[in-house]
Amino acid sequence: MEEFNEYFYSKFYQCLLYDEEIYNYSLKGKYDFYIFNSTFFEVFINLSHHLIKLDVVEESIKDKIHSLISYIRNKAIYDDSETKKYYYNLFNKLIISLNINKFNDGEEFYLHEIAKRFNCIGKKINSNDFENKKEFVKRSLGYDFIFLLYHTDEVDEETFDKSIYCLLNDEYYFASLNAILYEFPELLKNETFKRRVKKVIELNKKSSPLLLDKSFSTKIFILKNTRKYSSL
Repeated sequence: MEEFNEYFYSKFYQCLLYDEEIYNYSLKGKYDFYIFNSTFFEVFINLSHHLIKLDVVEESIKDKIHSLISYIRNKAIYDDSETKKYYYNLFNKLIISLNINKFNDGEEFYLHEIAKRFNCIGKKINSNDFENKKEFVKRSLGYDFIFLLYHTDEVDEETFDKSIYCLLNDEYYFASLNAILYEFPELLKNETFKRRVKKVIELNKKSSPLLLDKSFSTKIFILKNTRKYSSL
């Protein structure tokens, strides 16, 4: 359970960095339930340092991290002064790391994300394909948390069923599914997760007209993954 909680919050944090709408809502208090707890604080600090090392903290990401630190500092209520001092020190160290960081292109990071999401682990990706898929990956990283949220008990069955048609024949759905199962395959042992993926797959098979407005490569990607997960 603890391992999953850390994974869940890591996906939430990535969503804050890569999804503008979720990020903006978070600064208005909509996601305080997820932000103000020790698990998120630890994930936020550790994952930020990790992203800095991977050279993927471009200016827009850096600005978001700074804003989130300010938001947490202004609103967090700690159990005692020692806990407050502990996190202040960690946040100060993170700010220093951010300020001296020089953004690179993060090519290794994005290549690995592309490989996970497009079922091409170990395959070479040409430069043109890389640039196209890099932008897709950024949006996909923002979608992972939404996917995870709707495939766990954080969202009840009735709400999931009402929202399911937004998930059908969607390339971001399968990109996130591929990445999440690569990173945390234990989720297939979760009955809620497995049942909901099956629901989407079965409805995909019955809703092929939704593919009409997709590009050829996107259609192939969706059809291949629909077939891949049909045996769950």
